[in-house]
Amino acid sequence: MPKYLFVKQLITDRLRDMAEGEALPTMAGLQVDYGVSLGTVNRAIRELDTEGLVDVRQGSGIYATGYQRTLQIAICFPYDVLSPEAGAYPRLLLGGLGHRESALRDVTCRHYFHAGSGLHWHDKYDLLKQDIRAHMVDAVIGIGMYSPQLGDLHVPVVGLHNLPHVTSRVLLDYVDLVRQSVRLLAARGCRRLAYVGSHHDQLPAEDDSTYTVATEHEDARRAFLAEVKRLGLETAPPWIQGVHDQGGKTVTKTQAAGERAIEQMAIAAGLAPDGIVSTDDHLSHGICRALQRAGLAVGRDIQLASHANSGDSALDPHTVHLLEFDPDEVAHALLQTARDLAAGHQDVPPFTHIKAKVADTCPPHTQTP
Repeated sequence: MPKYLFVKQLITDRLRDMAEGEALPTMAGLQVDYGVSLGTVNRAIRELDTEGLVDVRQGSGIYATGYQRTLQIAICFPYDVLSPEAGAYPRLLLGGLGHRESALRDVTCRHYFHAGSGLHWHDKYDLLKQDIRAHMVDAVIGIGMYSPQLGDLHVPVVGLHNLPHVTSRVLLDYVDLVRQSVRLLAARGCRRLAYVGSHHDQLPAEDDSTYTVATEHEDARRAFLAEVKRLGLETAPPWIQGVHDQGGKTVTKTQAAGERAIEQMAIAAGLAPDGIVSTDDHLSHGICRALQRAGLAVGRDIQLASHANSGDSALDPHTVHLLEFDPDEVAHALLQTARDLAAGHQDVPPFTHIKAKVADTCPPHTQTP
């Protein structure tokens, strides 16, 4: 790290304990304190002056302004957020983070993802660790990151999944999503329901980094079965289709998994479900394609209730019942949690749950055949 940045950080730490108007040592005094050249001290002070942390008065001295130091929050994605295979959600979430950052005067986001640059994730991760060691990052927001290495970063980490190695978690409430979906389809006249969602053949060991995420998927499937039973509806084993989550998930792979799920249901023959619950919008896209090939119209022959993201137009809101998570609400929870942790607040909750809302454009009541 350049010497002036190191000196700047040392002076910043010093300013935390100084009252507004309190004088720092002279440039020469700071040079002696830190054992660097006068030019290095001068550059560090110039940057602190520009950021409003000190007030340099010509011929008088250097004074603390009492201004709160900007907290540096790292935003980490382990994949290319601009790739079409990442889907729209990363861009929607980044937009929400930018909007929320602008409303917080004491927060600046630092981005660690390659975004089409060709720089591999491990290079960005190494840069992140270097910046943490240099006190240039106060907290980390990890999106789509499952690596236990996150627990070794020595700053607070906020994750978008229930991972054991993060400090706080912002969770999309898929159990509530599934329950809402079943109730919505029942209200639309559906009596025989199918389910398509992420699934593991067996839960990994409890010390595995993906264990808690796998249990989330299993909890959602169990919630579907419980809600179907509670409402007196029907389902059948072939209609419970688990999409194997083996990593490397892309839009194309997920859509293909949705198509396979419908093919495995064999819904065109014999007794068929009249409603489907899907926990992923890209799965739903594949479901719609497979139903169309089978000669079934979504919204007329079969109802589909699907996870979706506000601001994404991947699914037709006039035929699919959309239960939307708002990326802006998710961004607010992530950034506020990371900010509070970085600021040293002791009352930060370990979990924040985000619930889906039925879209206003949800199709009207239509009795299925």
